Amino acid sequence: MENSSIILSAIILALCIAPFILMGRGRKRKEKEMAQALKNLADKEECLISKKQICGDFIIGFDENKKHFFYIKKTDNEEFTKHINLRKIQKCKAVITSRKISTTNGSQRIIEKLELSFTPKNVSEPEIFLEFYDEKTNMQLSGELQVIEEWEKLLSEKL
Repeated sequence: MENSSIILSAIILALCIAPFILMGRGRKRKEKEMAQALKNLADKEECLISKKQICGDFIIGFDENKKHFFYIKKTDNEEFTKHINLRKIQKCKAVITSRKISTTNGSQRIIEKLELSFTPKNVSEPEIFLEFYDEKTNMQLSGELQVIEEWEKLLSEKL
């Protein structure tokens, strides 16, 4: 009787832990694939990524020597890649689109969209917007606000 209880408890414990292990493996595999895609994108421009960051469904990287910025966003349906030569950029800023809602405790700001905006030195070229978060496609923020603020500061210093 005792042995069967121990075996049953071990099986139940394994069934409870297995989904977390599988999710962790899937996340690590996805991060490895995104890092390889970033490396391949940088290799095309003969760049070497000196700083990179993965957050949710995107990865960003920067070649500090050549001043090139790389961005890859993967969704279920598509992959969007962008390479930006920062020597041709005048300004970089975070664009936070939000709305206010009324609650019983007052009002609360809800972030709708987070983008990193690049203004080219050549005024005839359009401004470049890279999406970090959109409430229509993402359930909730998971560090994107901190990432966009950190990279805005880093890239602005390099311009």
